[in-house]
Formats: sequence, structure tokens, C-alpha cells
Amino acid sequence: TDPEERERLLVAGLDAAAAIECDSNELLTTCAALAHSSMMLARIGRYEAALEHAARCRVVTAGLGLVEDEMFATAAESIAEWRLRRDPIVLGKVTNTLRVAEHLRHLDILAILQDVEIEILWTLGRFDEARRTLSPMQLSFWGESRRLDNTRLKKELRVKLRHPTVADALTSAD
Repeated sequence: TDPEERERLLVAGLDAAAAIECDSNELLTTCAALAHSSMMLARIGRYEAALEHAARCRVVTAGLGLVEDEMFATAAESIAEWRLRRDPIVLGKVTNTLRVAEHLRHLDILAILQDVEIEILWTLGRFDEARRTLSPMQLSFWGESRRLDNTRLKKELRVKLRHPTVADALTSAD
């Protein structure tokens, strides 16, 4: 039960599940398999494979009105694009996908996409927006976090931080 072997087998299984040829009887199964495998691949850090599965899903779902499968594929695509390229342009796609997820009552399933939204907003310096997307529990965690330490950064590099502590960042009105 080597972790690398376990991951290889998981990815091989996901690839096999999503490799179904598309005929009219298997179309819905194929879309669902591609959508969900793209999310699973994004979750385990297989971003290139997630992009591939998401793209295949979007081709199959085009014009069919399979909103849920499209949502999962777009979510996986957004996660993978952000993790691979760190391009904030993906924020629009993330926001739109989260709106669809809220409408379909799937926000709880897409918590990882909400985390990506917060990362992007924070990267862009849009701290107030990032704070508004945090749940009360997340705000409490970040407000009480003792694991973040920037002492060496300030002392050795003599960096002056706009928000020297997590509490300052959470309470500032940038």
C-alpha cells in the first residue's frame, strides 16, 4: 500500500471510468464520469489530468443542458488553472461557478473552490472581499491562528508589512 502506487491506481481508475465512448445510451454516464473525475483529479493535485477530463466533459455537455456536470467540470478546471498558473483571471470563472453551485444547492460540495476564491482575492489584495467570503468558523481560525510567524521576515529582511499580524489583516479596512 505504497502511497505513490495507491495514487497511480486511483488515477488509472479515474481515467478508465472517464474513457467510456460516447454513444446516445451512455452519454449521461460519460458526462457524469468526466465531471466527477475532473473534480477528484483536481482534489488530489493531478491538475493537467483534471483539465483534460474537464475539457472532455465540456465538449460532451455542450448544448445538452447538463448544468450540474458543466458546473463540476468548470469548478475542476478553475481549481486546476489556479493551482498550475496562479493567473487571477480565473476569478471570474470561479465566481460564476460558485453562483451556479449556490443555485443548485451544491456549495457544500465545492468548498475547495471557495478556498480558491479566497486565495485569489487575497493574492489580488482584495482583503475585504476575501474576508466576506470566509465563514465565521474560518474567520475565527485565522483570527486565532498561532502558526503564522513573520518574525524572521521582519527581523532579517527588515520588511515592513501592511498587515503584520493575521488579526491586523482580518480587521483592516483596505
